[in-house]
Amino acid sequence: MAKRLSSQKRRVCYVNPDPKTLDADLAFFEKRLKLLGQLELATVPSIESPNFLPCDLLVLNASHIPTEAFPKWLLGLSHKILRQKNIPVPALIFAPLDFSRLNEMAEAAYQMNWYFDIIHPQHMESLPIRVANLLRIHDHLHELQRYEDEVKTLQKKVEDIEHRLQGLKP
Repeated sequence: MAKRLSSQKRRVCYVNPDPKTLDADLAFFEKRLKLLGQLELATVPSIESPNFLPCDLLVLNASHIPTEAFPKWLLGLSHKILRQKNIPVPALIFAPLDFSRLNEMAEAAYQMNWYFDIIHPQHMESLPIRVANLLRIHDHLHELQRYEDEVKTLQKKVEDIEHRLQGLKP
C-alpha cells in the first residue's frame, strides 16, 4: 500500500545563510514553502546546527552563491551532508542558475552519492512536486536501510544456526 504525503508530518529544514538580505524572488519562494501545509517547516541556521536532525528534506537558499563558485560550493555541501553518518538528507536548493551552468554540472551531480534538486526562481510552480519527489526518495532510502538491517539480522541468525549444527556433528 502506498504511503500518503499527509500520513505523517515531514520535517523540512530551511537554511538561509543570509537572512538579512531582502529579495522578491526569495520572499516568494519562502511564501510558497509555507503554503506546503502538510510539512513541518523548521528554520535552522545551518546543517551543522544541533537542531538540524531529524530532517526529511533540506531546503537551502543559495541565491547568494556566485554562479562560477556554485559547483565547488555544492560539492562542499554534499561532503557535509555525507559526513553526518545518517541517511543523506536530500536537498532542494534555491538558486538562479541557467541551463548552461546546470548542464556543465550534470556529470558531477551524477557522480555524487546524494539526491538534490535546484529550483530556479522562475520555476516556483513545480515546488510541490519537487518537494514530494525528494521526500519520497528519502523514504526509499530509509526503506533500503531497514532492508539492509533485516538482511544483517537474518545473516547473523543463519550463522548462529550453522554454528550450532557444527556442534551437533559427531
